[in-house]
Amino acid sequence: MLKNIRLTRKFAPDNYQVLLNKPKIKIALTNIIINAIDAMSSKNGELTLITKPEGDQYVLQIEDNGCGISKSNLQNIFKESFSQRAGGLGIGLSATLNILKSNNVKIEVESSEGIGTRFVLSFEKYKGNSLKKLKL
Repeated sequence: MLKNIRLTRKFAPDNYQVLLNKPKIKIALTNIIINAIDAMSSKNGELTLITKPEGDQYVLQIEDNGCGISKSNLQNIFKESFSQRAGGLGIGLSATLNILKSNNVKIEVESSEGIGTRFVLSFEKYKGNSLKKLKL
């Protein structure tokens, strides 16, 4: 409902189980999604969430059709104090990267100016049964 953004979910039919720090991952995902919403128009914004298995990983893609990120800025988005947002502090994606790394989550970002951005998060499959699990 925020900014009238349309949300599309394309979830794989299987339940995935991954081992991670749930409160911290929620913060990381929220940071990515807030940035996506901020980058999109309220007239035709679309946020797409996709889950799928890939080998020994579970993948979550977060895609938007926002303003995109230039090639020169794309290499800086995870640097502390870097922000393209008016009044932005540049700590959100820096903190997000630290959270993802501490949870062994790999991240790739693809973006084209005027087209949108895709974050691809790769989670290791959960292979135990005595630790806490989170279903995505």
